[in-house]
Amino acid sequence: MLPKMGLLYYEDYTPDFYVCYRVKDVIYTGRSQYQNIEVIDTDTFGKILFLDNAVMVTERDEFYYHEMIVHPAMVSHPNPKRVLVVGGGDGGTVREVMKYDVVEEVVLAELDEEVVKVSKEYLPSISCALDDPRLKIEYGDASQFVKKHTDKFDVIIVDSTDPIGPGEILSGEEFIRDCFNLLNAPGIYVAQTQSYFFGKEFLRKYRQKMMNVFGNVYNYFAPVPTYPGGGWSFTMGTKGVDPTKSVRPAPSGLKYYVSQMQANLFIVPPFLLE
Repeated sequence: MLPKMGLLYYEDYTPDFYVCYRVKDVIYTGRSQYQNIEVIDTDTFGKILFLDNAVMVTERDEFYYHEMIVHPAMVSHPNPKRVLVVGGGDGGTVREVMKYDVVEEVVLAELDEEVVKVSKEYLPSISCALDDPRLKIEYGDASQFVKKHTDKFDVIIVDSTDPIGPGEILSGEEFIRDCFNLLNAPGIYVAQTQSYFFGKEFLRKYRQKMMNVFGNVYNYFAPVPTYPGGGWSFTMGTKGVDPTKSVRPAPSGLKYYVSQMQANLFIVPPFLLE
């Protein structure tokens, strides 16, 4: 059960920093085989999905994250027919991938079936593409899926939970290498890599792991107001793709990402180079 302060739910991030949400209603609370799952409703952010007391997604600001984990890869890949999404059981990443007609098949490798069920019931605006006929869902340990799977993908998107507990293995170099082996050439791998303010050391170590596997590694960033620090990082590795160049326009109707961002997307702020 989430900690409560009167009408507030709060998420601890560091001993000195936490985020509070004023609750309108507690919509769902339960525990799966792997984690606590809760959905609350708020006036400011709409419905919020928590996993083990950490915010995964809110209705109001999810577009920043989901558009930015998907579209920089999809607009720069010459022919992204097969896409693997690791994690992301709420469906937001799948929804953005499905906006491209060139996509023929998406595989969602999700550990927890309950996250998908809860998201489909309570977060329909985010999970709306989980019934797309191009989607195949594989439940279970994604680290074993990428190790044993043989059919390759053009794009792999790692929309994992925080790198603790069930999600920790998905930030390891062995997992990254297994994904590299599953990528076609040309191919693109992209992962969410935590807060660039609070998680600077994690980001540095993750980039080094990526450098050990991929010849070409890029970092980019986006605002996500409800994530700790208000900004998030993504790390991309490529096989034979220059992600600074778009080969197709972004879909219409996006709220944050525009194709004009792409050329300058991978400029790293000086404080992260220290």
